[in-house]
Amino acid sequence: GINAEYGGVEGMVPVLENLLGRLLSKEILHEPLQELLNLYPEWLEENKDHPKYVVYEKQCRIVQDICDIFNGTNHQNEGGKVYTLLNEMQETGPPPEDIVNKMSQEMPEAMRGGPSFPGP
Repeated sequence: GINAEYGGVEGMVPVLENLLGRLLSKEILHEPLQELLNLYPEWLEENKDHPKYVVYEKQCRIVQDICDIFNGTNHQNEGGKVYTLLNEMQETGPPPEDIVNKMSQEMPEAMRGGPSFPGP
């Protein structure tokens, strides 16, 4: 059967980890996250009385943390931390609509508040 041919579920784990690692890689995420990070300070400055200000401030810190990881020399080994931070970001909901509208269309769907990342 299929399980015998492909080594069952256990045989899929390295394949999925490899795929997830590529999806969370600096090459794919760094540019849109840096773009997002560049838009937050101005938005936060202009919207201090927004009801979700605290949430958006947290999003800005999370994006900063991910960019800090990608700017470091050890980013290849930080996939788990990036995954955790992206899940935290996703739990806070989408970024402010003004920011999303200014972003290029290359922003990953999960960063727009779309479908969540699959579990590990």
